[in-house]
Amino acid sequence: MLLFLCLFCFLAIVMVRNASSVLISVSEAAVRSYTTVAVAQAVGETLADTPEYSSLMTVTRDENGDVSDIIANASAINAIARKMAYLTQNALNELASDGVDIPVGAFTGIDAFAGLGFKINLKVIPVSTVECRFTSEFTSAGINQTLHSLYIQIVTDISIVTPSKTVNVGATDEVLVCESVIVGAIPDVILGGGLLNSYGALIPQTAG
Repeated sequence: MLLFLCLFCFLAIVMVRNASSVLISVSEAAVRSYTTVAVAQAVGETLADTPEYSSLMTVTRDENGDVSDIIANASAINAIARKMAYLTQNALNELASDGVDIPVGAFTGIDAFAGLGFKINLKVIPVSTVECRFTSEFTSAGINQTLHSLYIQIVTDISIVTPSKTVNVGATDEVLVCESVIVGAIPDVILGGGLLNSYGALIPQTAG
């Protein structure tokens, strides 16, 4: 009886350890998959009608026709950032509500049995934060021509709460919003000054 009891306790401890490891591993993989789908859905809906460059940026010129300033339309940028963060957050919550299905064989810790047996649905509690911010890039497009590209970065930071521990999973996706070729000389202060970074305080970056 004592030997049987010791063996039972040993197997129980092994199963609990394996269960915790499997749950964390599968939860991480599931959340990364959810994030990819959520971002894709949010991008598709937000940028269904590709914004015009002129609706987000205003290029002003001096009397010689040279570019004197490029001004970001804070209101339009705010609207896109807010919508992108909101849709990504909602999609993540909806996808995670189904939980994670894990074959019972995975809890044995033996690779050969990982896909065997009936599946157990385990609920995970993802606590997520979505941050959206615009970035700007200038590249040469020919003689006296510059391609100005606007991107939006979607940064997700998700804490997976499981019975044994909490794991953080982060991801960053960058999507091209619009671009335009600007003809004429552009001042170096604009080219190297982090055009949209100076407007960061105007963009609501977090949805949670």
